[in-house]
Amino acid sequence: MHKGKWKIVRKLSRKISTVWVVTRTKNRKTQRGYFKILDKKSKKYAGPLLANELISYRLARALNLKAAKIKLAKIERRRGVVSIVRPARRHYTWAELSKKLNSPIMKHIDNPQQLLKTFVFDIWICNVDRHGENLITFPKRNKYSFYLIDHGFALLGAMKWRRVPWNSSYWNHVTKYNRHYVQGLRSYIYSYQQLSPFIEQIQSIPAYKIKKIVKSMPVSVLSPSKKKIVIKLLLYRQENLHVIVNRWMKEYKKNDSRSRVLINKKSRRKMKKRHIARESSSYPTGYYSTGYYSSFTSRPYNTL
Repeated sequence: MHKGKWKIVRKLSRKISTVWVVTRTKNRKTQRGYFKILDKKSKKYAGPLLANELISYRLARALNLKAAKIKLAKIERRRGVVSIVRPARRHYTWAELSKKLNSPIMKHIDNPQQLLKTFVFDIWICNVDRHGENLITFPKRNKYSFYLIDHGFALLGAMKWRRVPWNSSYWNHVTKYNRHYVQGLRSYIYSYQQLSPFIEQIQSIPAYKIKKIVKSMPVSVLSPSKKKIVIKLLLYRQENLHVIVNRWMKEYKKNDSRSRVLINKKSRRKMKKRHIARESSSYPTGYYSTGYYSSFTSRPYNTL
């Protein structure tokens, strides 16, 4: 393998994008990464995939959020970005770690506040694809730390995937477009005050810095007209982030209480059915098959 050049290890076939597992040697160390290719599939589902990944990564860095390093690359004449795996003795996805542990995952995370910061960050960039497979955890002392991967469906990727214009009021309602919550997050958020420090941190990023990040994208990755749209989107959501997050708190609690009512109703129905089955099994089958029990009352047994 040539020094510093990526070599293909395996090609992964996915419905919405093409991904290759790649490796290279740099400074006498082996690096592993995932090469996302700009092709017809990615354009169809995620729009400017490479720009979505690069901009999200650089914005995460501006907030001191740990994220997989993203690099533009050309491998076998194919253009794309490499998401470089962070060195660690062992990696687990957030979902894998949740299954592995015997207690709530948040107790085992080194800095759980970072998950809240990630949640607010995802709202800012309109990420519709944060779930248990794209947070990568690794051991850190006697706990676990994590970093972010996969931002192809953020920014214009979210608009392309949902087929909703960037300036639609739809994007002001997080509960409409975000149906993924990583294990432990929802139970960890109980007040707006927990999230407000991260909202303020995002709102304190100077506008010129956001513009600089977006404008630094090569024209081959993001056209000038789309750069203007991304800048408008980020600045609007930055200014109104406190409103959007506060609305999520209210709408989520409302939806959550409705879900609990539905779940409780379903649970009661199931318990009632089990009760009927148990009671019916306590009588000889002839009582029901011969109509013996019905001669005492015209009502079914379970309504007595």
